[in-house]
Amino acid sequence: MAIGLSILISGCEIKDIELREVQDVDISSFDKGKIDGKITVLLNNPNSFGVTVKDADFVIFAGKTQVGTANLKHSFKIDANEEKAYPIELSGDASDALSGGISAVVGMLFGKDPKLVLKGNIKAKGLFITRTIPVELETDLKMSDLTN
Repeated sequence: MAIGLSILISGCEIKDIELREVQDVDISSFDKGKIDGKITVLLNNPNSFGVTVKDADFVIFAGKTQVGTANLKHSFKIDANEEKAYPIELSGDASDALSGGISAVVGMLFGKDPKLVLKGNIKAKGLFITRTIPVELETDLKMSDLTN
């Protein structure tokens, strides 16, 4: 049995899941330094098996200024052999935006939309394999997203 399993695993080529695009950023609440939101991303899983994302930790930047951290609210599954949009719910602490993010705040006041950057790692599990995948997402943060 162990030999059969090792042959099966060695015969599987595991391909990277591809981030095609960030489709939407929705900030649902921003109160007293706490931030909740959803990022919708288009992902392609070229593998013949689904992958479950159980954990994700990010550092949030507005432009080049670190403004906080965010974590995955709920685990989700990326379907096998499919390209589709996934809404990823995040919750975090953006209290640094009030103290250290002065340049981003000044940009917001003068109508300039800053770049929102999330840098971090996603832990994904598929079959018998767990991988930590580094991620860097960048999108324009529209000021209207903060007023929803």
